[in-house]
Amino acid sequence: MRLSDVLKLPKQPHSLSIIKDFLEKPLSHLDYQAAFSYYFEIAIELELFDLVYDEGEKVLKEIAAQSDSPYYEKILKHIIEASIKLEKFENARIYIDQRRQLLPILKQYLAVLDEIEYKKALGLPYLEDLMKVLKDIIPDPVKIYCLEEMFVIYRDDHQYEMALNSLYELYDFDLETKYFNEELKLLVTLKKHDEVIKKALNALRNAEKNPYAVLALLEVYIDKDDFHKASTLEAEYEELIDKEDEEFKKKAYELIIALYKKMDNKPSVDY
Repeated sequence: MRLSDVLKLPKQPHSLSIIKDFLEKPLSHLDYQAAFSYYFEIAIELELFDLVYDEGEKVLKEIAAQSDSPYYEKILKHIIEASIKLEKFENARIYIDQRRQLLPILKQYLAVLDEIEYKKALGLPYLEDLMKVLKDIIPDPVKIYCLEEMFVIYRDDHQYEMALNSLYELYDFDLETKYFNEELKLLVTLKKHDEVIKKALNALRNAEKNPYAVLALLEVYIDKDDFHKASTLEAEYEELIDKEDEEFKKKAYELIIALYKKMDNKPSVDY
């Protein structure tokens, strides 16, 4: 078996033993580090964090005197992830610093991503780190990751305009469908009624009706005291609402009850 064969192995438990056998052969430093890097990658995928941490420490000592290779920092990356998952934060800090020193200038953003995962695990703020990464020259998947993280931070911190801006930046990566419901919620919260109505009605014109568009419209119509449109909407999409899960129905019924209370329609409220 050659290294190229090893690197094609599926990320399944049986592949670990195959790679271990391969590592027992006489190998160049490059092949040895490459094989161990993939070994740890599979183990991380299988959430075998103890294995990565324990074996990783031994491997680092073995390869410390070997010539540099692009796989050294990749091995460190996997050990950093395992250290964080196992809450071995002091060692994670050491490995993060080691990896930073190995990374070329154009890939220093990877060290900042390590910092972000470290800070997330410790409950420390990391918004500035995300902004720092976004200023760098980075691949699209990293931009998406940073923007998604920023969206969650802003939303949870009730900075709804900033959260909305993060979503609109994500839309540049064809993620509008994924985040459409979140956009509606933010627009409702910000009382941008006209935008909600336009977007929600447009969504309901599609063959596959979006139930969250119904909720958004209900909330806006009730807030605007447009009882006729709210009642018509509730009647038209009653069947769609009843097909959703319990959490969704609970929210819908709360809105419908609020509507009938505003209309002083006691029989409907009781029903």
